[in-house]
Amino acid sequence: MAQRHLLKADRWATLLGAPSDEETLIRHYTLGQADLDLIRAKTTAHNQLGLAIQLCLMRHLGRSWRHDEVPPAALVAFIAQQIDVRSMALRDYGRRVQNRREHALEVQRHLGLRQADKHDLRAALAAALEAADATDHGQPIAEAILATLRERRALLPAADTLDRLGRGARAIARRRMEAALLAGLAAAELAALDDLLVLDPAVQMSRFAWLRALPEAPSERNRLCHGNLNRLAEARQDGSGSCRRCRSPSVKCPGPEDAERVTGCEVTLGVEGVVDGGMNRQEALS
Repeated sequence: MAQRHLLKADRWATLLGAPSDEETLIRHYTLGQADLDLIRAKTTAHNQLGLAIQLCLMRHLGRSWRHDEVPPAALVAFIAQQIDVRSMALRDYGRRVQNRREHALEVQRHLGLRQADKHDLRAALAAALEAADATDHGQPIAEAILATLRERRALLPAADTLDRLGRGARAIARRRMEAALLAGLAAAELAALDDLLVLDPAVQMSRFAWLRALPEAPSERNRLCHGNLNRLAEARQDGSGSCRRCRSPSVKCPGPEDAERVTGCEVTLGVEGVVDGGMNRQEALS
């Protein structure tokens, strides 16, 4: 089974892609005097422009210029104008791979950057794990990884490496949460939770799926209220059910017998929190 990515490719492109809007270019791609001195030490227009683009990408995004990457035309034009060369000069850049590599090393020294090592990746994993403890969403986890590597002045690795780091952190956080949720439960209680995932012929689905099948659309609430109350009654057998409108201990939660009197009741089942994610204990901890 294919593993789900932390972020889709287009989301990574948004986080790591070169900009083309004028505001970002002015803010992050304006060259200083020290930058110009480094660039003008090159004798040809294409080398000057290529090195300048590498410098701007590393400083702003914290990553190298990918070999197959075509920078946005607006970015190229903005940088070319500052060093007084024509944008089309870039077509001649990179014909010698060695030149491009040497320029990348020059820019790293100029900016005080270095390739990420195992210590940087461990720090990024720790930051991702901290983020994953607070949320299951990929975006904050990815942003934590990028922020940590940039803070350590380490160049970002490829997007697939970043994605693997984030997925690993999220998997660890999920296992921690599953263990915390199941801690202290007796064997009989754990077996009862696992039984929720077994197909029940009476309802043609697992009891877990049945408990989760609560209506969300307002137009369906009245029609399905009776079913909600039945689910609430079942959940109340072990004291795990509560109604959003009946949170006070002094108020009696309605039962199925109240279906004709109560409409639009929104039921929250505490049992969902224990087995949320649709996996049994063994799958959750694997």
